Order: sequence, then C-alpha cells, then structure tokens
Amino acid sequence: MRGKADNYNLVTPFVGRVDIPTPDGGVAVLENPTTRRSIRILIADDHPTILQMVKQILTAQPGFEVVGEARDGLHAVTLAEALNPDVIVINVTMPNMSGFEAARRIRSRLPDSAIVILSSHKDREFIAEARKVGANGYVEKSNADEQLIHAIESAVKGEEFFFVE
Repeated sequence: MRGKADNYNLVTPFVGRVDIPTPDGGVAVLENPTTRRSIRILIADDHPTILQMVKQILTAQPGFEVVGEARDGLHAVTLAEALNPDVIVINVTMPNMSGFEAARRIRSRLPDSAIVILSSHKDREFIAEARKVGANGYVEKSNADEQLIHAIESAVKGEEFFFVE
C-alpha cells in the first residue's frame, strides 16, 4: 500500500506555465521560474506574404513566440490589448489605421510593450515619426531577415534600434 509520501515521487517537474481552474471559477497560474519565458510577439502587416516571412523569421528564433497576427492597424490595436505581447512588430502603411497611429494607441495603452516598426520606407521623416509615436525600433523590410531579431532583442531590453541603409 502506498502512502502520501510515495505519491510525491510520481510528480515530475514541469516546464513553463500551467493554468489551474479554481473552485470559484477563476484560474490560478503556476509558472516554473527556472525556465526562460519566451518573448511574445504580435505581427501586423497587411501583406500576407510579408506577414508569413516575418513569422518564419521569428519562429525560427529560439525564445520567440508569435502570439498574434493582424492585417490592419485597427486589428493590431485590438489584438495588442487582448494579448498584451512583449513586442509588436508593425508595418507603417496599412488599411483602417496607419501603423503609426496604431503604434501611438498601443504605446498609450500598453506602455510596457515594445514596438518595432517594419517598413519599406527609408525616409528620415518616417524614422522621426516612429520615434515620435514611441517606437523602440525601426527596420526596413529589405533588412528584416538580418536586423529584425536584433531590433526585437534591443527593444525588450529597453534599448532603441533604428536601422536604415
């Protein structure tokens, strides 16, 4: 016959996070503090091909998790509020709301989330506007495969990363 102490030997350590339902209908969250939490990223771009390319770049990076994809600025704001990501990678030119306006709204509502602008525009005015709306970084789409990871890593550390060739 097994005693209570024997049952503890059957428990294996878990990695990550476990949501446990509580009797009152709530959820208790149990996290293993020894595991590295992934960087949760929301991507917003109106071009499906670019969206998929960015997603592939990010999901290939250990410790990065794409938690949402938006196709316009308004959707980006809605998803950011719902998901509370660590980083929002957002295009400038999108329907329903520009990426700059979306970034401005996200910055005011989620001040702890980092914002990286991903754009095909190289103009200094665009970079100045990115800074003005509170973006932590700016990367040209043509350099996304090389620079986006660096921009995100810098942004989550509270550093700026503005890269335009």
